[in-house]
Amino acid sequence: MESGEKTYQASVYYMDIVNEFERMGDFIINISQDLERSFVHR
Repeated sequence: MESGEKTYQASVYYMDIVNEFERMGDFIINISQDLERSFVHR
């Protein structure tokens, strides 16, 4: 971070992207678990 503003800003963007991927993964897991419950437990 001490090397300059661009490096700091790039790391902030990177962490935002990683956070969004994590949220998407959580949604995908929830959907797959709901689908499994609805089809397996009939």
